[in-house]
Amino acid sequence: MGIKTEILQEGHGEQPRPNDFVSIRYKLMLLDGTLVGDTGGEDSDLGGEPFRFCMGCGSVIQGLEMAILELRVGSKARVMITPDLAYGTKV
Repeated sequence: MGIKTEILQEGHGEQPRPNDFVSIRYKLMLLDGTLVGDTGGEDSDLGGEPFRFCMGCGSVIQGLEMAILELRVGSKARVMITPDLAYGTKV
């Protein structure tokens, strides 16, 4: 149980801290490949705005906050989060 992070591109900025606001682009998929969320981005036709939230303020799933705390500004990563740190087993 937990988080597995694969760094696709190392960032060179600072790491976020609790109460910092961060902006991310994401594609949220289930293990079977079902897409359940997408902000759009460089490899997307959606062209949406980044998702902005406060670290440690309880506005996103625990696993996402834990993963982002380990990344630097500008990083690109693939993160796998187990249900206990996400939405549970009933999605």
